[in-house]
Amino acid sequence: MRLNNIKKRIVRKLKFLELKKKAKKLSPFFQNLKSKKFNLFDIGAGQRILPELINFDGFSNVYLIDPNKNLDYSYKQLKQYFLDHKSINKYNTAISDKTSYLNYFESKISTISTFSLTKSKKNKLSNLYYSKSKKINVYSFKDFLKINKLPKPDMIKVDVEGFELKVLHSIISCSSPLIIQIEANINNSFFSETFYSIQKKLYKKGYFLYTIFPSYGDNEFELNQIQNLPKVDLQDIETNFTKNYLLQAECYFIKKKSKYTISDFILFAGFGLTSLYLDKYKKSKKFFSKSSKRNLERIFKLIK
Repeated sequence: MRLNNIKKRIVRKLKFLELKKKAKKLSPFFQNLKSKKFNLFDIGAGQRILPELINFDGFSNVYLIDPNKNLDYSYKQLKQYFLDHKSINKYNTAISDKTSYLNYFESKISTISTFSLTKSKKNKLSNLYYSKSKKINVYSFKDFLKINKLPKPDMIKVDVEGFELKVLHSIISCSSPLIIQIEANINNSFFSETFYSIQKKLYKKGYFLYTIFPSYGDNEFELNQIQNLPKVDLQDIETNFTKNYLLQAECYFIKKKSKYTISDFILFAGFGLTSLYLDKYKKSKKFFSKSSKRNLERIFKLIK
């Protein structure tokens, strides 16, 4: 087990270094096209780095938000890949649909700490969660932006372990980011299904679902924290005889626009939305200058 973890860390490190190399290639073209910085928000940022952020080093303000102490780990890790350290901001707090105090159920596995458990459900998972919850001051997204004097997001990621509907409602009631990346629950014995509600809410707000990244597991919540299930081959559906339980999906929603801007295309490129980039570019390129088109076409060659 320990050897496997070491191998995973090495492989992960190499992948992040590869991302950094690619970011350096994209950087000159972003520089030629972009004047103002993007505002990228990561809600539920603890313990993990959103790798796409690396593409925006020097072109963005990054806001990491999480009530868990593992936020410090993410902050330090991201600084290893960023030259522009001043652009990385951390907030050890939480977002909800309104400003209030809520019970926070802290887990021994920090990435599954949550506001969305009831005390009875938490008691059934006593080997995963600490015996006492903590009262934490949470903020509506509007209040959070106002208190900290922050701009509205261009892109936002939400990963809040079952609390996503309240956080999403808070975000879209006061802002319209181009990209919303959100983890939705589908089949989960402890966190309520949220995929359909998220999709319905965002469709009404003028978003469409671009893609999902599925997460497989077991319908027993505890087993998902300890077991390694057989891999599902997403490249070959016909001969894929292993059909694991679909627990969650990382969903990527895009704001519908009649015309996308150069800044929008940079965000598409940096977040790997390659087919969308090409499709929208064909429809929008007539609005851009020759030099802008040259840069945008070179960007596409790097990301395709």
